[in-house]
Amino acid sequence: MIDLSLSSLAADLKEVGYAVLLGSIINVGLTLLWAVRWTLGLRHLGIGASYTKVLVAITSSFPIGNLLPAGKAAQEAFRIAYLEIGDGRRPSVMAAVTMEWASEGLILAALLTSVIVRHYLWGALTLAALGASASQSVAERAKSAVADLLGSIRALARDRKLMALYMSVSAIIIAADVAKVWLLANLNGISLGLFDLLILYVVMRVTSVAPTPAALGFLDVSVIGALELMGYSTASAALFLLSLRFVDTVVPSLVGLLVLAASGGWRVVRQLRGSAWRR
Repeated sequence: MIDLSLSSLAADLKEVGYAVLLGSIINVGLTLLWAVRWTLGLRHLGIGASYTKVLVAITSSFPIGNLLPAGKAAQEAFRIAYLEIGDGRRPSVMAAVTMEWASEGLILAALLTSVIVRHYLWGALTLAALGASASQSVAERAKSAVADLLGSIRALARDRKLMALYMSVSAIIIAADVAKVWLLANLNGISLGLFDLLILYVVMRVTSVAPTPAALGFLDVSVIGALELMGYSTASAALFLLSLRFVDTVVPSLVGLLVLAASGGWRVVRQLRGSAWRR
């Protein structure tokens, strides 16, 4: 039974506040690491983008990915356009972005494999549920994403130095991201074991690419459903989801809008609206 008393509500909101503060601090570190990875990748491919400009591009892209229907695709298009690289070098910029996804995809695949091996039935049911809930358009997007991922993995395999660079930084990023999820859950009364934590994290990452702003609906239902299947109360799952949404959607979007305005990034938004997004 959910306790709706004022004292209980105040205590819950206090815990959510702690979670949002600590989660946001971790996100600052993650953003700095994302910028390091992209800058090193670009330089390895012969593009001398400054770390500061890359960091501003990534930060400015948060509200694009969180507020627009195109979601992640719009976010990636924005940060590529923000660097204002000539058309002749743009394929290298796009390659650096897809290689980020490839390196994280390899690590997530390893995590997913370990989860399925450890909890085969749970993992199989999760994958089946995700497949059954996907519309044809989502399936087509997934097929295209897998093709891009495989192409990027082949590119990584051909360049061992680049692979080592991306895999090492991506491993640190994912470890910090998993730790953030564990911390948010723990502060909201959810004590996750290692494998339950990995299951939840993989479900979150898979549903985060849904074609809605900030994966609205897909992520929320999946997170609450997964936690309920693990035996946690709906109230605890809802508090965790509230913390997660503030940490990964609300706060980054607000900060990103401020950086977008201060850096003059709106011109990039207008350019994209008049070209690629319109098509």
